[in-house]
Amino acid sequence: MGYLRLRKILPTLAGVGLVILAAGPLQADDEGTAIIDFREQIAATRPEAWAMRFFGAATQSTGFGAPVNRRFGALDLGLEMGTIPHLSAAQRTVGFDGTKTEDLNRAPAIARPHAALGIGAGFSLVADWVPPLEIDHAKANVVTVALERPLFTSDTWSLGARLGVGSGNIQGDITCPRSVAAAGNDPVRNPYQCQSPSHDAQRYHWKTAGLTLGRTLTPNLSGHVSASVWRLNGVFRVDAEYAGLDDYTRLAYEGNDWGGAVGLDWSRSDHWRVSGEVFYSPLDVVRNVGGRDAKQHDDFWNLRLLATYHLR
Repeated sequence: MGYLRLRKILPTLAGVGLVILAAGPLQADDEGTAIIDFREQIAATRPEAWAMRFFGAATQSTGFGAPVNRRFGALDLGLEMGTIPHLSAAQRTVGFDGTKTEDLNRAPAIARPHAALGIGAGFSLVADWVPPLEIDHAKANVVTVALERPLFTSDTWSLGARLGVGSGNIQGDITCPRSVAAAGNDPVRNPYQCQSPSHDAQRYHWKTAGLTLGRTLTPNLSGHVSASVWRLNGVFRVDAEYAGLDDYTRLAYEGNDWGGAVGLDWSRSDHWRVSGEVFYSPLDVVRNVGGRDAKQHDDFWNLRLLATYHLR
């Protein structure tokens, strides 16, 4: 039994050893516990970067339809719902350069309040917010603020532009979930010897620009297509205890991504409006250890719904 246990645990220890070697000289605290504490800038195709880009795309704000010319002081309030695709075990194997499976499936959807305020000269200030509600021991706090304006309107067609910035913070026991840490010395359920639930955090900021083309189909129904590009700057900070180590690794990614949406907008009355769209962002990744294989596409898709009420 001891031999079988050792044989199961050796690959894990070897993986941990490679991470330690990559980190360079270890530090130690006052109690002699080894500490991994370094920052690494990673390429866009690294599995860890793919995960950052995936959640960056999930929280991008699209505006839902071509911008409208709101009078000064006009206010629309709404609620948006967006699905978060369920990730397979292969897709969640992003840790340690694609060798460790992480607990990324925490919520099937996000909900965020939405507000649009007319500020004059055809411009509107639009904001939405994913509040920090805890779901399965994880929570996200994401804010987006955008400035939008129609560029062209006719009886049938409309075209508008949007510029925005956003900031997000996702926290949870990602690298060492509490269910894994609770397994103790079980080499199958706790292969990396997690000692306690981790306190990991992904922080990211972005700047975005986009265009939306709308077309009136009936007096109450219109369609739209949109495209946007964003510059994402993100850092995933590990805060975990495993295999006798304290890991404070910080993985940083910076790069450009883009996405597109197609949808329908239905006006229930002068006050109520419901919009739905399918959002897509192309993502590429190299999942093998060391990045020797060719890139593969593992894109982001989701369904989004927004209900708004014209308050004044």
